[in-house]
Amino acid sequence: MNEHVRIHFPLDVIDNWPPVSAENLWAISTDIAEEFVIDSIPFFVKGVAAADTVQALAGDGETLTFKRFLKSGGHSTVRVFITGHISVEVCRSEIIGLGCAVEIGGFAKLLAVDVPNVALLSDLRGRLDDLESRSLIDYEEGKVAN
Repeated sequence: MNEHVRIHFPLDVIDNWPPVSAENLWAISTDIAEEFVIDSIPFFVKGVAAADTVQALAGDGETLTFKRFLKSGGHSTVRVFITGHISVEVCRSEIIGLGCAVEIGGFAKLLAVDVPNVALLSDLRGRLDDLESRSLIDYEEGKVAN
């Protein structure tokens, strides 16, 4: 039975970034022991995106601990930082309009973007480059699918 679980990803904090030392992501169990498919958009974890398959081990309590990346699900993750005079909702709507999913973080003006395929990544980069050139946002790619 495929069930939702939380996987704990420890993070390296350098120069106070990211602002947390770990991130928990939702995942769905597979029929293979210790193998899970990521079912949320990472805000801070690098090298993993929604739909990727990872290995996680039992830890303390109900949360599992990330062990290693296994297989790409074809998605990419981009983080968008609102730095100028554009509202979070306007930026979010523009990104959703391109066909991406967006989560708004608990940290001011931070968006986690799930890009479901490589073709959309080019369109998203074009739009984000435009917004960045006008000093409205900064962005970084947390994981780019092959």
